[in-house]
Amino acid sequence: MPLVSFKSTVPLYDANGQELGRIQLHEAIELDSVGDLTLRAKGTGRRRRITSAKLHPRVKLDWMRIPSGGFIVLQLVNKAELENRRRK
Repeated sequence: MPLVSFKSTVPLYDANGQELGRIQLHEAIELDSVGDLTLRAKGTGRRRRITSAKLHPRVKLDWMRIPSGGFIVLQLVNKAELENRRRK
């Protein structure tokens, strides 16, 4: 008999901490293994229980041409970091 009921739900939060609703526990565990969200838990061992799930922020990536050793190389760059560098 499993320690956790897979029919239960946990609160789902976005990257900024706003509550989006609830998500089924088995779906949250599947997405945690892929890397789309992080599960938060309390306790250790057999008393451990999952309390909430938090989505990771979406990152906008873009290709940028960068000179390297006499060649032009395409590099995948985070757009937010690129805009912050230009402002400085």
